[in-house]
Amino acid sequence: MGGYAIGYDIFEGNIYEGHTLLPTIEKISKKFNLSKPIIVADAGLLNNDNIKALEAQKYEYILGAKIKNESKENKEKMLSSSFEDGSYLLLESGNAKLIVQYSTKRAKKDEHNRKRGLENLEKKIKSGKLTKQNINNRGYNKYLKMEGEITISIDAENS
Repeated sequence: MGGYAIGYDIFEGNIYEGHTLLPTIEKISKKFNLSKPIIVADAGLLNNDNIKALEAQKYEYILGAKIKNESKENKEKMLSSSFEDGSYLLLESGNAKLIVQYSTKRAKKDEHNRKRGLENLEKKIKSGKLTKQNINNRGYNKYLKMEGEITISIDAENS
């Protein structure tokens, strides 16, 4: 198949995608008579159950991940490394390898989005439109801290 994607599956919106990985692999493997394809998946499928299942079935895999979901030890190694645009860091733990690549373009985009999100939060706080009732832990709300019953402010330590 030459390294190209050979299949995909679509599920109803109310089905947790973490439970769809192995059935999809088995279906595509059977359709194309494959013994052990290399699995490439995004962070949505990266959970301990799926990793254990892939390893139990002896699949090779590449999974996209988010730094925020990594161990404290890996985060510290990443943050203490000096990166240049396009450079990468290889972290190994047992049979697993974590490849961390740095992109100046992505870093600038993330910084811009973070600043814009914090500015929007600040505007909502000042206007009184952000109240305790509509705070959740999504998006940039994670940078907020609650003080007392009614005081909301930006948590500068985490932003």
